[in-house]
Amino acid sequence: MERGEGGVQQFDVEKKANYTVEANPRFSGYQSMHVTERDETKPWKPAKTIEVTHADGTKESVDAMVPAFMFTDRNGDQISVQVGTVEHIDNLHFKGEDLGSRFQEPDIQTLFADAAKRMPEGLVARKGIFTFDLDMGKEMGKEGLASLEELVNDGVVRPEDVALIRSVKAEVQALNKESDSAKMRAFVEAFSQQHPDARIQFSLIREDRAIVPTVSAPKRSTSKLFVMMGPDDQGKTTLFTMAPGRDMPRHPIRGQHTSREGQFDEATFQQSADAWFETVMLSGK
Repeated sequence: MERGEGGVQQFDVEKKANYTVEANPRFSGYQSMHVTERDETKPWKPAKTIEVTHADGTKESVDAMVPAFMFTDRNGDQISVQVGTVEHIDNLHFKGEDLGSRFQEPDIQTLFADAAKRMPEGLVARKGIFTFDLDMGKEMGKEGLASLEELVNDGVVRPEDVALIRSVKAEVQALNKESDSAKMRAFVEAFSQQHPDARIQFSLIREDRAIVPTVSAPKRSTSKLFVMMGPDDQGKTTLFTMAPGRDMPRHPIRGQHTSREGQFDEATFQQSADAWFETVMLSGK
């Protein structure tokens, strides 16, 4: 590691890499980050304020949109990583406070340095929200999802389990579209009580904002890195998330398919809703 201009930490990456990545020293060695306030005016309710516990144990309330890292390509174009994104990746994919994939990378700084070596050129020129995956050439961690087809082929679930969840597909999709957490919670509990022996159950994820099928099976090792990027409030490219695993469908969360102007995208929501009846989360270790 070396120092860049202004004392900013710059991580060493291979000369052939398309990007360098720099860390905001303000957050160097932080202990933890937690959302303390969300922006309720936006349909997807993004983090608004983050409580950061610094290396020395002091706490600070930080605007979630403050850049914590910055990727820079050979043309000088930049991709920000906001504090809110760092909190999301850290608590979900490192510390594991919710269902999802788990990194075996030692920390986020290492993850971003590794990603910078393999991210493709031209990301800043892409329009809208987009996703892709990268083969990192090493084990990245445990992937917390699988397709129904592979789980049936492996004997983890039975065809009758698949038929059962598909029988309630329309109801689940309608609940996700309505986005009433109390109704969704009631459905998940009722399904479990009515079908206790079913190998595929349903779970509420992402702060009770979506119902997805889940299977109590171990997560699977993967060498892939999933990446989601898109425009921030100023229209500049920002990283939304990274997780170990393949390119996966966006969650069927209404807010994730609603524009900043409040317009709901029926088509992309339906694509995600359908995809999450071919894809399930793995709830095992």
